[in-house]
Amino acid sequence: MNNKKLRVGLIVSFCAIELGLLIAVLTCSGDVVRPLQFTSIALVFTFSLLFVRLKEDKNFIIQLALLFTVMADLFLVLIRPLNQALAMSFFSVTQMLYFVKILISEKRKGFRLANLISRIVAIVLVQVITLLVLKGKADYVSLISMFYFTNLVLNLLFAFLNFKQNPTLAIGLLLFMFCDIFVGLQSAIGVYIDIPATSIIYKIVFSPFNWAWFFYIPSQTLLSISCSVKNKRI
Repeated sequence: MNNKKLRVGLIVSFCAIELGLLIAVLTCSGDVVRPLQFTSIALVFTFSLLFVRLKEDKNFIIQLALLFTVMADLFLVLIRPLNQALAMSFFSVTQMLYFVKILISEKRKGFRLANLISRIVAIVLVQVITLLVLKGKADYVSLISMFYFTNLVLNLLFAFLNFKQNPTLAIGLLLFMFCDIFVGLQSAIGVYIDIPATSIIYKIVFSPFNWAWFFYIPSQTLLSISCSVKNKRI
């Protein structure tokens, strides 16, 4: 995939298809929606494989992350009844792979050490806070979800600190976080936290518009496109 015109043409075509799937997901209803959602994510992983030869860029790590995303959505979107615990476990592996990608893409030892130490401290702290706040309501899903979200936030932070190196990765993770804020609130409200149905937060989170997938499909599209970015610093 060294021909620049071919690369750009494929990326544009891929974005057009994903845009079509996004519109379909947001406008369709009924049993057709979930297959469309899963197709959009499966296509994201498939497209990333076009750049599997760029081994010097360590992009196979992103491709693995996208594969685990597909596996997570298999149990969260396509299969019924859904298995949230298994899905969040796969999503957690996804974020750990993005962590590895960001870590090895940076040669500055201080940057890498800060990434590692802050991650360990944040994960332990967030898990303790989750247990203290939820008390008897704490379970595997809540703990693995907070583990996942902590890693996502840190990946986002360090990706933006290195924004010029791979902007599509950073923006993709940002949209990923926006998606998960909606998904997390939808899962938590009424189960782990109580928010009045009259509040603006409740009305936005449970509005008819599918905010989660509005952010999710573009996020995965950008993360897949990031595989085409050559990292000269590795």
